[in-house]
Amino acid sequence: MFFDKWRDISDMEHQKFSQSIQSWNLNLEVTIDDLSDFQENLLPEIMAKLENVGKGMIIVKYVKKGSIIIGLESSDESYQNILSCYQRGELSELLGSTISDLQPQVNLNQWFDNAFTAGWQTATELLNPQQLQATARTQKLERGKLIDLRADLLSHSVVLLVNLTRDNDDSSSIEITLRVYPTGDDVYLPPSLKLLVLSEDNEVFEEVTARSADVFMRCQFEGEVGEEFSVQLVLGDVVVTEDFVI
Repeated sequence: MFFDKWRDISDMEHQKFSQSIQSWNLNLEVTIDDLSDFQENLLPEIMAKLENVGKGMIIVKYVKKGSIIIGLESSDESYQNILSCYQRGELSELLGSTISDLQPQVNLNQWFDNAFTAGWQTATELLNPQQLQATARTQKLERGKLIDLRADLLSHSVVLLVNLTRDNDDSSSIEITLRVYPTGDDVYLPPSLKLLVLSEDNEVFEEVTARSADVFMRCQFEGEVGEEFSVQLVLGDVVVTEDFVI
């Protein structure tokens, strides 16, 4: 009933809402056993407060159990209002729950229109000449992100590079290649670094582990437009997650 209510908007309202849509995830440091109880009693209050801060309608796409992850959609303007509140350190107090993370969901299909999420750079901006030459990358449609993994009181910076290919402009299937590289003076990746790809249901369907002398790690898979997945880099107890929609 809750999700039906939140999605029950007129065609005219939805068309207006979709003109500058932004998908994003809100991570709450709340551990619960009964997800239905959270959705029934706490989620409506959280959504009302978010819409007040964002000054616009927000749609719930999913709620994941554990430390609660709420997948949301809103206008970009509403997202920016909430992001500003989060960056000022005020959002946790307003919602009455500790916010561990708030980040946009990267829309890979928009990359074909040269619309890239902030923070994602070209490979030449992130990799050194030896790394660029060592691995053949046949497609130019790729972007990367610098990710800091802090484990055992040490900081390990790596680059996550995402490469996209499709047969033609009308194809709904996209081939996605993920690569992870060391940065700075590091020649090899941290041993036991894991690269995981998770489905919308939080199930692992790709997993790669770095060995002691790996200069990069790689995995490849296909997805359909509209599908969502997450990429996790795991080093010891440290987990960094990036969320994507195709």
